[in-house]
Amino acid sequence: MRFVSLRSLILTSSVSLTVGLLSGCGMSVKDALSTALLASQTSRLSGKLHGGPNPIQQANITLWETWTTGIAGNGAGGTGRAAASASTYGSAAYSLGTTTTDSNGSWTLASFNCDAGEYLYVTATGGKTASNSANPNEVLVAPLGACSDLPTATETQVNISELSTLAMAYALGNFTSEDAGYLGGGVQKVYIGAPATNNAATAGCTGTGSSMSCVASGLAEGFADAISLTNSTSYTINFPAGAANTVPTDANGNPTNATGSIPAAMINTLGNVLQSCVNTSGGAAPDSSNCGKLFTATTAGGNVPTDTLQAAISIAQHPANSVHSLYTIASTVGIFTPTLTAEPSDYTLAITYTGQNASNAASFGQPIALGLLANGQIVFSEIASGGSGKMTGIDTNGVQWANVGAPASASVIPDNAGNVYTFQQGSIFRSSSSTLSLTTTIASGTTTVKGGAVDLNNNFYSSPYNDSNALAYVSPSGTTVTSISGPTLSGSPLAAGLAFDASQNLWAGIGNGSTYVTQEFVTNGSCVPPAFCATTLGSATTAPASPIAAVAIAADGSAWGTGLTSLYHVGSNGVLLGTYSLPTNAQDYTLAMDGTSALFSADAIGGGIYRFDTTALTGQTLNPCSLRNGTSAQLTVCNTGIVSSTSVQVDAEGALWVADYSGSQMTKVLGVAAPAWPYLGYAHPGVKP
Repeated sequence: MRFVSLRSLILTSSVSLTVGLLSGCGMSVKDALSTALLASQTSRLSGKLHGGPNPIQQANITLWETWTTGIAGNGAGGTGRAAASASTYGSAAYSLGTTTTDSNGSWTLASFNCDAGEYLYVTATGGKTASNSANPNEVLVAPLGACSDLPTATETQVNISELSTLAMAYALGNFTSEDAGYLGGGVQKVYIGAPATNNAATAGCTGTGSSMSCVASGLAEGFADAISLTNSTSYTINFPAGAANTVPTDANGNPTNATGSIPAAMINTLGNVLQSCVNTSGGAAPDSSNCGKLFTATTAGGNVPTDTLQAAISIAQHPANSVHSLYTIASTVGIFTPTLTAEPSDYTLAITYTGQNASNAASFGQPIALGLLANGQIVFSEIASGGSGKMTGIDTNGVQWANVGAPASASVIPDNAGNVYTFQQGSIFRSSSSTLSLTTTIASGTTTVKGGAVDLNNNFYSSPYNDSNALAYVSPSGTTVTSISGPTLSGSPLAAGLAFDASQNLWAGIGNGSTYVTQEFVTNGSCVPPAFCATTLGSATTAPASPIAAVAIAADGSAWGTGLTSLYHVGSNGVLLGTYSLPTNAQDYTLAMDGTSALFSADAIGGGIYRFDTTALTGQTLNPCSLRNGTSAQLTVCNTGIVSSTSVQVDAEGALWVADYSGSQMTKVLGVAAPAWPYLGYAHPGVKP
């Protein structure tokens, strides 16, 4: 399976810590993503634990800290622990303290130490509601955020519930596992964490060529999203209500982007699903208990959940499974409201953004293409009102940092030398990646430019349309476009998708109107792009032939291309390995590869996204739920969160970013993809950071 196993990972054991003394400072979500590590600190914590309306008594509360390679707890106010020897996704966590809930579900940790650069969360296991006996299948969790963010003048307060658990599942399921030695019994150990390469204080890349090195901040982004989805964590004196948010909000109660929309009724519906099990004495699949029904409905790929957190992660990662069964379970519980009043097509969760803020609610226009910078920020090209082009930059929480006039472009290609490349007709444009201001206009020398890619030395490559040469490039500071020749098809070839593999071989999709193939520009380790040692043409596609509009590379070095209505798989030797049909009437112009080599494309005609498992060779259409209703209260019937798109990419959290042209919005889909390197120029396709 693509996700971290909750059942079979061998994990290092956690070490409990005597709670200690308190001091420190807080900072914003954005600072947590982009600021160097601050001093370690101490803080205090209190909260409540409920299964729906019922307090959960005698539950085990554990405060955890992520445990990352290279981060030791030696700072002032720190834990004193050593750095993890080799942290991976969900491999370990560090216990900062434990307690139990009282008869009201309340609990307190009066004081604890934590370490800068790490993230905190709380788990609740076991416990009982009303007259039920203790439930060994109840595992609920809530985020606290970065150690450096926690307040010292006030308590951090947390409301642990089914809703906070769902928020963690969608945002941090990729980073989560359970200790295989403690499954069941109400004493589960939940580990959340990432390798140091995906828990950097500042994401980015340094160096060029074979010396390029990158780090990402996917763990920070995941915690920020988990906090934003529900009102479960508060750094203020106001106790969090624990409700599903309709607008993304930080732990200080401030909207990160007021145009953001979260499908609260869908989260509430799923909260009722989990509650059906929490407020019982437990059970197991496939028995007829409420827990048994939940675990049966959320079994995926042979993995049978044994607790509510595992079930929540299964829903987040397999949102089209057992949709009717889950909706039926929810209908028997009505505590979390409002709920969906019609069964959705699936439970894919997305946050949609339409503009800069409430005063500029439609300022994102019609996004047509996006690219991710090495620091994880998103840049997209849009058609603004009146038909003019613009380029906009946003952070991973939807906050806009740039919006400038620029020609509308079908692709956005960042390099690591401070540039972003776009193109229109016969011109290539170079803009500053920090301000998005246009710096250089470059004549392409071709009729139309259709695609682009960047190598490890920041050379930009374009794929010409109707040109006798199959490729052209420009250096990071140059203004001259140089053609690269190679064997080609008869007639004028049409070129579109471009992508580098890990060996710096460049793959292109070309065709002449009747035959479509992949073309590989080969380095063989003895030459450095843009000097290629050889070029080869791949096998012709089978009928019905269609242009290869986009190319993505898998971890094994093979290439995948989308032909608008079909997917093509080509081996590293250029041989066509398989052709797979896309959904009927689909026109997929874009491909994105996640960190487990799962493919994602967006349907430009029918809407939604298409996920293709490159191992099982099966695909599935997903329709993220949008309940957006202008300035009015949210709907309770799902509309598609992606109307029509031609651009997608996966980031280091595993969030799938989609430029939704017809929906006039940027969409962030959570749960269905695995973390991937955001900067495509790093050429680490199909693997996690």
